Amino acid sequence: MVGQDQFIEGVKVSRSELKKKITTNDLSYEGCKTTYFQYRDQVQIRGVEVATFLRENYILYFDGTYADHKVSIAFYDKPEDDPQRIMLYEIQNISGKIKKVSMHEITEFYEAYGGNPEMLRSIYIDYIIKKGKPNRGAVSLALGY
Repeated sequence: MVGQDQFIEGVKVSRSELKKKITTNDLSYEGCKTTYFQYRDQVQIRGVEVATFLRENYILYFDGTYADHKVSIAFYDKPEDDPQRIMLYEIQNISGKIKKVSMHEITEFYEAYGGNPEMLRSIYIDYIIKKGKPNRGAVSLALGY
């Protein structure tokens, strides 16, 4: 088990690496959000809202290096409490990986389901944290355009 200070420092380094990935791909860096969690003996869902002002131009980078057990990511058009929400995209398991998703991929799916991408003001990202041995974890999301 990694000590608390090492864990936090590792996450900081991972955030810096995501920023570097964005800027070396000739994109502008908008920001990074890390979601911290504790694994438990039940499935958990943690949500993040991302405003999509520059719809087609956004690229989202996810770093699951500090997620030891299975964590999936689901993208929706509406918040969790809306029964009419549509899943737009899914990453099955980000644990130990770095993934890139473009807003173009997300809006294509939304349009295929009859949604108007011009009306998509935000996307709602759910981290589905599978049950696991008690331990801390983190997933970072960085945004570029």
